[in-house]
Amino acid sequence: MILGFDQNATVSTVAIWTAVAGVSILWHELGHAFAARRLGSEPTIDLYSFGGLTHWQPSVDATRWHLISVALAGPVAGMVLGGLVAAGTVVAGGFGSGDVRYFVVVMLWINLGWGLVNLLPVLPLDGGHVMAELLPGTREQRWRRAAIVSIATGVVAVVVLAVAGIWFGAFVFVWAIATNLSAVRAPAQAAKLEALSGEIRDSLVGLSQKADGAQERAMAVSAKLPSGRQASYKLAAVETAAVSGHGPVARRLLEQLPGQVPPAVYALVVASETFGQRGLDELEEIFHRSPDHFHARWLAFALHVAGRIDEMVGHLHRVPAPERKGATVEAAAAIADWAEVPEVAAQLRSLAVV
Repeated sequence: MILGFDQNATVSTVAIWTAVAGVSILWHELGHAFAARRLGSEPTIDLYSFGGLTHWQPSVDATRWHLISVALAGPVAGMVLGGLVAAGTVVAGGFGSGDVRYFVVVMLWINLGWGLVNLLPVLPLDGGHVMAELLPGTREQRWRRAAIVSIATGVVAVVVLAVAGIWFGAFVFVWAIATNLSAVRAPAQAAKLEALSGEIRDSLVGLSQKADGAQERAMAVSAKLPSGRQASYKLAAVETAAVSGHGPVARRLLEQLPGQVPPAVYALVVASETFGQRGLDELEEIFHRSPDHFHARWLAFALHVAGRIDEMVGHLHRVPAPERKGATVEAAAAIADWAEVPEVAAQLRSLAVV
C-alpha cells in the first residue's frame, strides 16, 4: 500500500484515495501555513505528487521554538483530522463496510499513521526539522548533526518498512538517506573548494599571461576539483586561454579537461586559433539566437581578432530591446575597453536599455 492505496484497487477506491490524499496533504500544509501566519509570515503552498511544501520566511526575531511550532503544526493538523474520523467511527459503532470502510481506513492511515512517521527525526520530514532546532550548536552545526542522525534513523526505517512489506515507505527513506548524505558531504566539499580557490585563481592568471607551464597547472587544478565543478573550471580555463590569444593552449584544454562546455566555446577557440577567420559566423548565429553576456563577450572577442570589433555595435543593435540586458551590453563593451577601442565601447554602452 502507498499511503493507504490498495494495489487491488477499483475505480471507486482510486477516486476515494485520490480525494482523501489530496485533502489530507492540503490540510497538513494548511497547518504549517496557519502557524506561519501567526508569526507574521505570508506563506505559500505548493502541492505535487505524494506531497506538498509550505514556503514561508521567518522574521529576524523568530526563535527556535517558533520554527518548531511551524514544523509541528502540519502533523498536528493531520492528527486532529484523523482523530475526528476515529471519533466518528466510535460514535457510528464501527468502520462500516465497502467504500465507507475504505474511506475511513485511508483517512486514518494517512493522517495518523503517516502523521506519526512524519515525526521521525529524519530530514526533510517535519520531525527532522524539529530535531535540527533542538540540537546544540550553530545553525550550520545543528543541521549537519541532524543530517547524520537522519541517516542512522533512515537506515532503521528502511529495514523495518521493508520487512513489513511497505516498499513505498522504504523508498521514501532511501531517498531521505541519499539527501542527507549529500548534506553531510557538502561542508567538506566547500572546505576543499575554499582551499583550492587560490590555486584556481593562480592557474587562470597564468593562462591569461601565457606563463610557462600554465596548461599543466590548469590540468593539475582540474584533477583536484569535485566532478560537479570541473565543467565550470574548464569553461573558465578555455575562455581565459582563448581570449588571451593562446589558441593552441585553449584547444588542448578543451580536448583534455573533463566536463562539458557550450557549443559556442568551440567556435570561440576556433576564432582564437584562426584570428577570427573561422568560427565567427557560428558565434554570430549563436549570439542572435541567445544574446546573453557570455555570447556577447565571445562574439566581441572574435570580431576584435578579426579586426572588425566595430561590427559588434550593429549586432547588439539588432537584439530586440527587451532582450538587450545590461550585462550583455557591458560584456561586449568590456571587450572593446580591453581592445583599447573606447569609441566602440561608448557606442555599445549607449545601447543599454535603462
